[in-house]
Amino acid sequence: MHRTTLTAAALLCVMSAAPGHAHDNAVTSQPSDAVPASFDIIETNIVTHGDNAVFTTRVRGEAGVDKPDATGRFEGSGVYAYVWPTSLDSGDIGFEAGQGIVALAVTFHPDFDDAAYGGENRHVWHPHWPPSRSPCGATGFAAPHPRC
Repeated sequence: MHRTTLTAAALLCVMSAAPGHAHDNAVTSQPSDAVPASFDIIETNIVTHGDNAVFTTRVRGEAGVDKPDATGRFEGSGVYAYVWPTSLDSGDIGFEAGQGIVALAVTFHPDFDDAAYGGENRHVWHPHWPPSRSPCGATGFAAPHPRC
């Protein structure tokens, strides 16, 4: 079984408001052939050292190899992502407080750029910190599930 590690966004994230301690208990799951190998998460972990946090995920296949096809338009375009929900409030990392929890999402979308200052990022995996009011984790970041 080939396993690849994806480490988020350079993938060292500075979170000045996050408490400085290590989370030594990785979350693991059994491999599933029902999930594409590059998204079949078998282990994920967040470790902090002072103000630095390292988000890692191991998948059954090769992380980042699968990407959505370009459609040539924004509407209906595909976005693939690896998402780490956190318990941090939006205000803990510099957004307006009370907007919900935030997650680190590493995304790929070939049909549009959303980099700061007009930069281009449609051709690379890149990070986002989306807030969500949903308690349902990643489901709440793109389209809230009706049960959430």
